Amino acid sequence: MTPLSRNARVAGFLYILASIVGFLRLIYIPTHLIVHGNAAATSNNIVMHDLLFRLGIVSNVLGGVLVIFYTLALYRLLKEVDRGLAALMVILGCLMQTPIFFVNTANDVAALLFARGGEFLSVFDKPQRDAFALLFLNLHYRLDIANMMFAGLWLLHAGFGVRSLIASFLALRFVALGLDLMLFHWQISPLAWQYDRRLLGDLLRNVPVFGGILVVATLYARADVFMLSKMASLAAVGFYTAAYRLFAISQVIPKSFNTSIYPVLSNLFIQSPESYRRVKALSIRYILVGLLPIAAGIHGLAEPIMQLLFGREFVVAAPVLKVVIWTLVPYGVTKVLASSLFASDRQVVDLKVNLMGVAVNVTLNLVLIPRFGSLGCAWATLISIVFFLACQCVYLRGEMLSVLRQAEMARPAPPL
Repeated sequence: MTPLSRNARVAGFLYILASIVGFLRLIYIPTHLIVHGNAAATSNNIVMHDLLFRLGIVSNVLGGVLVIFYTLALYRLLKEVDRGLAALMVILGCLMQTPIFFVNTANDVAALLFARGGEFLSVFDKPQRDAFALLFLNLHYRLDIANMMFAGLWLLHAGFGVRSLIASFLALRFVALGLDLMLFHWQISPLAWQYDRRLLGDLLRNVPVFGGILVVATLYARADVFMLSKMASLAAVGFYTAAYRLFAISQVIPKSFNTSIYPVLSNLFIQSPESYRRVKALSIRYILVGLLPIAAGIHGLAEPIMQLLFGREFVVAAPVLKVVIWTLVPYGVTKVLASSLFASDRQVVDLKVNLMGVAVNVTLNLVLIPRFGSLGCAWATLISIVFFLACQCVYLRGEMLSVLRQAEMARPAPPL
């Protein structure tokens, strides 16, 4: 057997083994233990099948370890063909994905703790603990979806083109839609396709607000690059875009967290206003605990990160990355507050804040880009998101003080 054949067999064996191990947590447990939309039933299933859920946690850890080994095995196999592409495969297939496996392990452990309860969780009643358990399980699911994003990046860089990336994205969205519809039909309520004039009227009345939020938020996210391309050199655009990509990838964490807490906040706003405020406060605390170390770590390692991902010529963009990555922290808090606005039927406030945020962002870019180039654009992005957060706090001033007090951001988490 040649060394090439041996390396290929080792890589294939590890890949198949990782797929077998992943079946338990990715497919079996979600379909047998998790009842989507029903926190109490999900928690009861976890408690009743405690050993199975713990095996799922172990399989998730083992799957993350196997991802490391089979990616390295593939690198050893492919490095003689194209070392650059092989290194990129290690980044997208291992360095980006493996941390998500271990974050999801923490999500599952947290879900198990909330489902089982405990003395240190006695401050929460049973429905609140059940809601938190389902929240962490939903976050696990969203991070699994985010993990699939790196497969699309690999397709694009490997030369398959934008069409293949769009096709893979559409296929993934339709598959996810089909699975969501089946799970809803089987585990929550049978789907009945019928015309409801009253519901249609409510939806149509909200179209201008939600449509306006979508348009304004899109302008907010794209104005910086567009203005930089018109007011600075192409090199400045390239440096800013390279640094912004890392911030955009990091946004997966607050976006996933936000998607998970929204149904919890919506439910609690109607059933228990006090629990609604407490969950919002804890969400702010947890998002800060998660995002501050990420921003600080990327800030400290900006130069080697830019060199590793984009090459030596992009090291000059490290100062831009050091500024723009701190946008992640206020951005995470704004996502939590936006979820609370939607959950409490105050989306008009979110539209107003987005409009003011766009105005400030455009103004800052007009002032800072001509003088500082891509670094000025980064500062405009950071300052405008801080202004965005300040506007949210002004509109929510009647409840923000109690929310921040309950968040207890300076107090360490209780020992497990």
